[in-house]
Amino acid sequence: MNCTELFDKIVSGEDTKACLQQLRKALKDLPVSEIPEAVTGGSEVFVGLLSDPDPKIRQNAAHILGLLKVKGTEEALYSSYLRDETLYNKAAYLSALSDLDHSALDKRLLARRAELIAGTYEPDMKKHIGEELHELSLLLKDSFPKHEFNASGLLNECVLLTNRNFKQVTMNQVKNIPHKEFTAGVMVKTEQPAKLLNAVRTFSEMLFVPDGIKTCSSDPVSAASELIGAGIADYIRARLTEPGSPVFFRVDYRARDEKAAAPFERRLSSELEAASGWSMINSTSDYEVELRFIDTADSKLVVLIRFCGLTDRRFAYRQHTLPVSIKPYLAALMMNLAKDRFKDNAAVLDPFCGCGTMLAEREFIRPARLYYGIDIFGDAVEAASANLKLAGIASKTELIKRDFFDFSHKYRFDEVITDMPFVTGQKSLADISALYAAFFKKLPSVLEQDGTAFIYTRNRDLLRKYSLAAGFFVNAEFEISRMEGSYFCILSRKQEHQQL
Repeated sequence: MNCTELFDKIVSGEDTKACLQQLRKALKDLPVSEIPEAVTGGSEVFVGLLSDPDPKIRQNAAHILGLLKVKGTEEALYSSYLRDETLYNKAAYLSALSDLDHSALDKRLLARRAELIAGTYEPDMKKHIGEELHELSLLLKDSFPKHEFNASGLLNECVLLTNRNFKQVTMNQVKNIPHKEFTAGVMVKTEQPAKLLNAVRTFSEMLFVPDGIKTCSSDPVSAASELIGAGIADYIRARLTEPGSPVFFRVDYRARDEKAAAPFERRLSSELEAASGWSMINSTSDYEVELRFIDTADSKLVVLIRFCGLTDRRFAYRQHTLPVSIKPYLAALMMNLAKDRFKDNAAVLDPFCGCGTMLAEREFIRPARLYYGIDIFGDAVEAASANLKLAGIASKTELIKRDFFDFSHKYRFDEVITDMPFVTGQKSLADISALYAAFFKKLPSVLEQDGTAFIYTRNRDLLRKYSLAAGFFVNAEFEISRMEGSYFCILSRKQEHQQL
């Protein structure tokens, strides 16, 4: 049956419960603009059903009013929410109100939340009260003062997640503050995390190690007790403004067994909400704090925190990206690995420039005289143009939409820096092999005799094969990811005596 037919049966009182369930399911998949007018115009029918003796009918009627988004039904939903004695129905009313303008109700809803938090409940009630408080807190999210990150005057132990093979590159950049090597990066102690975050470009994330608890149980109930007992809520609030406002968080469990992650995250989240006295609220979107847990060999979980309000401005120039764009911290890492081989006042070419990241990160290491970017895709050239303008190098950058193999220039370049194309849904291994052969055949015509090529590749064997045939030697090779088979290679026409 379609929505109109279901609605007609509901109006006639024929199999009301089943028809409401079917209508609710059908409406979930429909945009409001496509809902039949007979249904949207019959909101009073569903308002009337909020008083039905059957709790399931009341529940589905509430959900349908939320899906219909009909103005003027807010007070009816709120009254029924307070009146309904079936605890598992409470969340349905609140969920429905979340799709409507509930601002006129917010003061009353805040009072209700405070009343629930202050109450004491029998064990069999706690689950439903928890669900109600969770929905109430999400519904009222905009009513709470917003937090900002502020760790001023606090000593913070942080982990900078880096490429596992090149932790030393990041360690060299933090040598003036206490630091040590960590399993997945570099651990530092700093009273200025925001300054540090935006000064070092070669790590992916900054995570905080909470005081008093570096690991916890892999059982979610025990973990919640350990975390709250160790003062993790106080640790978080100390680094946020508005300490009286609840903190919205999500749990991210990096489990060896992927199937174990979701159940752990759900249970731990609900346990933390209750154990924190509802000062911490789980929100899978628009959250302020991420609690990250990582498996260890002894069944314990490493505990780390990401503060979303700690703004990372390092790669702010990258306003436009492509699906295959290189991660900017990896580009920064490779430019650091290559920095001693860069030439002063160089003319630099990227024949597959994408959104311009490699050129921008080359400039951060050692400014060049000229950058030239080529890409066959117009979207890429437009993205690179916008990004490199924000990076401040547009005045010395030329970007053109062109197939590199049709490209010619009046002079050769000192450096070629690029992220080579790789096998995708559009490019097979045979395509990539032919591209590498053509690339190295073309390279001598665009690179100075004493020039250097800096190439990020996922096809090292192809690079070795075709570069040697073209008279180029791989003088340095860095394994970026063994899992992905990616390498950063430095080539020139002159062979250096270096063990690869």
